[in-house]
Amino acid sequence: MTRLPSTGFVTAWCASVAPNHWLKMIVFVAVYFNYLVLYFPFLLVFVRLIAIMYPFTHAKINQNVVSYGVPFFLILPICFTFYLFPALVVCRQRSVPYPFGSVWIHFIGSAFDLKNKFFHLSNLVFWMTFSVFANFFLVFKVRQASSKLESPELSLASKRANTSLTITTFAMIIFYLSTGMFLVSTQIVYAIPSEARST
Repeated sequence: MTRLPSTGFVTAWCASVAPNHWLKMIVFVAVYFNYLVLYFPFLLVFVRLIAIMYPFTHAKINQNVVSYGVPFFLILPICFTFYLFPALVVCRQRSVPYPFGSVWIHFIGSAFDLKNKFFHLSNLVFWMTFSVFANFFLVFKVRQASSKLESPELSLASKRANTSLTITTFAMIIFYLSTGMFLVSTQIVYAIPSEARST
């Protein structure tokens, strides 16, 4: 679902067109990038973890991880958006609490009548679990390495790295939780009944 503002040429045009496949690009791009923002934080943590665990060979290992990981994560969202290919996309006017004239874009006639909410929520839980676990493990490895340092300069740098990783971990948790709460709340509060979708 993609919401558009209540003013402007785009919303007036969108509300006047019949269901079609061209509007599907808006939905597909929005859904596709929603999946990417779930995947790449894990890849970032994994690359940093490799650098800590294999300090002498991490450059070669991470080169392979990035070379294969980035294309894999760019293709992976298609596995969770395939149902959009036969779907038609339609604009409808939004009701309260949105201002008069607001429209929203959604799809009808998807393959096997599949919806995005299950795929998105399951991906969110899966990648949040792995990302948070990897982040905490990374913090543990950094603290373990810093305890073995004798140089004050290196120890200070390690403490800064530890602080940075801790902040990153909590920021990542907040991101995943806020995304999950928004996804669940929109399905509960603003979901359109299935009867309305078929009309």
